[in-house]
Amino acid sequence: MNNFHPDALSDPSDAMAALEREHEELQALLRDEIEALRTEGGIAALRIEEERHLKELAHASQRLKASDATRGLDAALLCRRLRLGVEGRPRGLPSLRAQAAALRKSPLFDAESYRAALCVALPRRLSAERHYVAAGAFEGLDPGPDFSTRTYYMLNPDVLEAGWPALAHYVLHGAAEGRQVRLGNDESGNG
Repeated sequence: MNNFHPDALSDPSDAMAALEREHEELQALLRDEIEALRTEGGIAALRIEEERHLKELAHASQRLKASDATRGLDAALLCRRLRLGVEGRPRGLPSLRAQAAALRKSPLFDAESYRAALCVALPRRLSAERHYVAAGAFEGLDPGPDFSTRTYYMLNPDVLEAGWPALAHYVLHGAAEGRQVRLGNDESGNG
């Protein structure tokens, strides 16, 4: 395709003619390629495909960030469970009985759905509310369909660090403090 030769420099008019021919050939080639893309819907299809790939990349990035956050939360929950086993309950928190009583009054605690989510049956003497504040919250279990323990801890890591069961903290302090319960635009409360 390149019609320009170094020998053409000896005659400037030949060099100029060669450059013009090469330029015309390139323009013709580009016109043909553009026309081919237009007739095949190529440009529009390429733009749609590019947008789809960009959306997939954004979703993959969000999933990766969420996965990283989830792994971090899993590690924090495990550490808290281990600390509870070694150190016992942190000082300064209301008693388990008082926390369970607060949950009994909350519409966010659904004892029936909590029990159904457990892998084992609770002993008769142990209420669902008491199990949640003693262990369930630190296992990442949800106290009902309208509150996500894991989401509350992700949004309020200081609550987990302090040793609070998520919903007990929200009911006794978090709601009044305006603590976040949901991620982004999630309207379900499940985060």
